[in-house]
Amino acid sequence: MQPNVPPAPPPAPLPTGNGHDPYDFIFSSNQQPKRGLSTMLSGNSKKQRVIIALFGSVVFIIMATVAFSLITSSGKSSTQALIELAQEQTELVRVTDTGVSKARSSAAKNLAITTRLSVHTSQLDTIALLKKSGHKLGVKQLGLKQSAQTDQQLSAAVTNNTFDEVFTELLHEQLVAYRASLQKIYKTTTNKTKKQILQTSFNGVGLLIGDQTTQAN
Repeated sequence: MQPNVPPAPPPAPLPTGNGHDPYDFIFSSNQQPKRGLSTMLSGNSKKQRVIIALFGSVVFIIMATVAFSLITSSGKSSTQALIELAQEQTELVRVTDTGVSKARSSAAKNLAITTRLSVHTSQLDTIALLKKSGHKLGVKQLGLKQSAQTDQQLSAAVTNNTFDEVFTELLHEQLVAYRASLQKIYKTTTNKTKKQILQTSFNGVGLLIGDQTTQAN
């Protein structure tokens, strides 16, 4: 006779659509990281766009600063060149004044008079250009290129009775250097008014030194 064995418990009912699945937490926990990853990627994408925008702004600011610096530097360089040109013209006028008063031959005296008239006219144009850009030069600043060496040479020429020869040679050298200054500034400026004034001055000096070149460029 076999002993009494208690009957096996009935199987647990399968979950239905309307019931609560006790294993939902497992599937829920598996899905949450996916939503978190999507959110994280979306956040990173926004951060990248912000970083790119900031980087672009920084690059633009740097480029704008460099461009402004170049333009400003170019403007200052052009103004300084005109200032030095006006100073060179002042010295030429001063030297020709000495020639007018001390030259003995009519050739040397006429050269001094003609040169003075031509250079002084050009100087007035140069000073007018500087005034338009807000730079008014005083007598002291205009005379900064006065040469003591030139005065010594002319003074010695008076003593040695060779003034006309020394004056003519010295003036020719200064006019050649002055013409080179005109040409240099002409090549570096894009302003049409400046170019016209510089070209006229360049041609005038060419007549004085006997150079038939008529183009400053």
